[in-house]
Amino acid sequence: MEDQRLINDYETVTKQLLQLLDGLSEQELNTVPFEGSWTAGQLGDHLRQAYGITELPVEYHATERDPLQHETALHSIFDNDAEKYRSPEAILPADHYFDKARLIGEIRERAEALQTGMSDHGTEEVSAFDFPGLGALTGYEQLVLATVHTNRHNRQLETIIERLKNG
Repeated sequence: MEDQRLINDYETVTKQLLQLLDGLSEQELNTVPFEGSWTAGQLGDHLRQAYGITELPVEYHATERDPLQHETALHSIFDNDAEKYRSPEAILPADHYFDKARLIGEIRERAEALQTGMSDHGTEEVSAFDFPGLGALTGYEQLVLATVHTNRHNRQLETIIERLKNG
């Protein structure tokens, strides 16, 4: 089933995210690894906020289009590490010290809520926001977005950890 593939992919990258963050000390989580970089805690906070789509006022609308029409486009956007993007202001990370256990717990909670909410409405368009250039995404596409977004930041987090550990 298509939805199970999407759920498995999403669970894999969110599990990796949580393991990477958990492997850091609280001090490392809050250390800027190099100029212009977010801390690992800020990266986690950014994803925590992105996963909060289910906490927004959301409506679901039936659609006749392929519920994974934009899957390839989302991969193309987020799999290209050469391209740099600015975070939407609504999900910019906070600039403060992060409590590791609290941050990881909140990420886990929101990630699970997003998975349930979006898979329950996989073939419907979600009205929370329009993705630039693509428009409203279906629940399945929201799972793809969360997966490729998380995977992109996991790669960045690995770079942050490498710099923290090796200078």
